[in-house]
Amino acid sequence: MKYDSEDRAYYFSTQMIPSQDDTDASFEHFKAYQQMCLDNPGTWVKDMMKTDDEELTTGMKIASIVVGITLFGGIMATILCLPVQKFEYIPWIMSVVMFVLGAFSLIGARLKGSKVFVESVLWQRIEGAIGILGAIGLIAVNFLYPKTVMLIFVMAVFCEIAFVLFLVMTVKLIGYAMAPKNIYTEEVQATCIGYVRTYEADSHEDSIPSYTPLNSPVYEYRYDGTKYQSFYDVLDVGKDGKIRVGSSHNIRISPEDPTHVLGNLKRHIEAPLCFALVSLVATIVLLVLILR
Repeated sequence: MKYDSEDRAYYFSTQMIPSQDDTDASFEHFKAYQQMCLDNPGTWVKDMMKTDDEELTTGMKIASIVVGITLFGGIMATILCLPVQKFEYIPWIMSVVMFVLGAFSLIGARLKGSKVFVESVLWQRIEGAIGILGAIGLIAVNFLYPKTVMLIFVMAVFCEIAFVLFLVMTVKLIGYAMAPKNIYTEEVQATCIGYVRTYEADSHEDSIPSYTPLNSPVYEYRYDGTKYQSFYDVLDVGKDGKIRVGSSHNIRISPEDPTHVLGNLKRHIEAPLCFALVSLVATIVLLVLILR
């Protein structure tokens, strides 16, 4: 994640522990960025999907649009099938979604990603293969499982979907856990030159969003004769920093893309772990109900 002084997504300051004025300025900066995203959604999406040092290719743009439309359309179509009781269409719809997502992950996997935590290409491709196999499994369920009792048939379909999601999230967890050994393999000495700060929405209670502050030290370092300024791929929670500005520390980076700096993996692992556990419980519950 390269530091760019023109990147409006983040507020930069040299204060490890920001003053109230600096905190207020950071939040106002974030709100202005939010409004900019709402006013220019196309520009925001393009910026989020491009790699760190190159614009999106035409093929990547088309693939991203197809994936987005397929995912949104598939979810909406599945939801619409429920009230009209067209359950037999669900496995076909979800198999298309699984296949497209799986193919995108399998073929489009690459080390140089957008502004996110870097996951190994190998694990991304395994996730893609599982998605494609899951799509084939849904078609098999559609043909092989009897539709005499439609409720059981629907539970079988969603059981297969939950199981595929469990496998994908499990592989993703393994990929994340292995990242320090597979991706962030180089250790360099870096100097903290300041902090970037932003926020993320937690929840909406009574239509009032709750925001959690995020921060990361910005490091300046050299690798293979080139100077870099970058910050953690996974930002820390909180507005106060822990690294004194001007101090030097050893950090781990990706030699394939030295702008990627290893941060706290725990925060990034929480979401796939939650999905894995929920999907495993759903698989077991649905399987028990089917076999009763």
